[in-house]
Amino acid sequence: MLNFRRGRSNLLFLLAVGMVSTSVWISACGSDSPATPTGDAGGDVERDAAGPGDPGDGGSSPDVNDGSVVDGNVPGNACRADLQKDAKNCGACGHDCLGASCAAGLCEPERLSVGGMDDPRVAYALAADATNVYWRSSHNDSDAGRVYDAMYAVPKVGGPTRLVAKAAPGESWSLKPLVVANGNLYWINDSRYGFLTVPVGGGAVTAVYAGGGTIGDPGELAIGPGYLYFANFCSGLSRIPLPSGTPQTLQSEGCNYFMRRALAIDPGARFAFVTHRRSIIWQTNLADPNQDTNTKLLHLDNNGPIAADATRVYFTSGDEVKAMPIAGGAAVTVAAPLLTRSRENDKLLVDAKGLYWGKAAIVAARFGGTPFVLYPHPVEDFVVDGRYVYFTSGAGVFRLAK
Repeated sequence: MLNFRRGRSNLLFLLAVGMVSTSVWISACGSDSPATPTGDAGGDVERDAAGPGDPGDGGSSPDVNDGSVVDGNVPGNACRADLQKDAKNCGACGHDCLGASCAAGLCEPERLSVGGMDDPRVAYALAADATNVYWRSSHNDSDAGRVYDAMYAVPKVGGPTRLVAKAAPGESWSLKPLVVANGNLYWINDSRYGFLTVPVGGGAVTAVYAGGGTIGDPGELAIGPGYLYFANFCSGLSRIPLPSGTPQTLQSEGCNYFMRRALAIDPGARFAFVTHRRSIIWQTNLADPNQDTNTKLLHLDNNGPIAADATRVYFTSGDEVKAMPIAGGAAVTVAAPLLTRSRENDKLLVDAKGLYWGKAAIVAARFGGTPFVLYPHPVEDFVVDGRYVYFTSGAGVFRLAK
């Protein structure tokens, strides 16, 4: 799904520096009962593209053999199972579908909600806390005869969809990103290039920053202790004190050099990591507000999203996911192959179990294991928790055992 609202300003920027860059974001209505999303197998997934529950021509994953095998996806654990049908070992040894069925080596997704309560078209950005999944969609106000941008929520275990907030008439909200932290949702107000927030339980939408020309065209967001951090296409890395305040620039290199593609902050909020079109990863020491001393070049060879945990920063490079210490050091390969084309990966997540990436598909890799496909179709966005991947494919919001 191409963000046409931001696209106009981005296009002007790209023309100004004499470059052209395209990004295709592929994005159905359905009942509220659990169901499997359908869609174009599209994307360049290097495996059989039969959908969940569709036997296709066997649906074998690229890293496992059909039928009864000894599998190495889980370090130190071998199984003899039909990885195409065994719901406890679906597509990879130890991959439990958590009560869902396994077909063609893929766990069946369960639908939590359609795209919107009154206007079930498509869900865009996702976020999740301990109990709910939240997403940006639209609200059809039949009394006013208008469709508004809106935020929705649904329990992770399934249940009624509820409207959290809707935009004021004439106000435009960014399709992505959406962040949840400290009991609040945070997102970009496209109308003013500002930032908005609302309690997850609903209530008044308020401005973290009302917006203006001083922050340029913001892109990625992250929440750290006491601050909202953002990276954009011109003014580099900035932060705003919470609950509201004035932006403070932490690093700036100018529009002719930086074109932000990703932002990650380690859990301890010691460092922020940002990338730009020249495939450079920069590290900013968040404890140092001095732009002359707080930033250093960390790595020169990334080509997509980044993620960070307490000890390492992760990034895609060629057909691999690599990692390096957050303070800097040698990069090592931690997962390969990607199973999707590198240019089609616009998200990378890390948790205690492993790594998750994609856009044309969702791929997972346990630490020390071989990557395997969780969902072989294009998605708008996805998030993870300890048990599930939550995603939207254009047909609603789903959960899938990870």
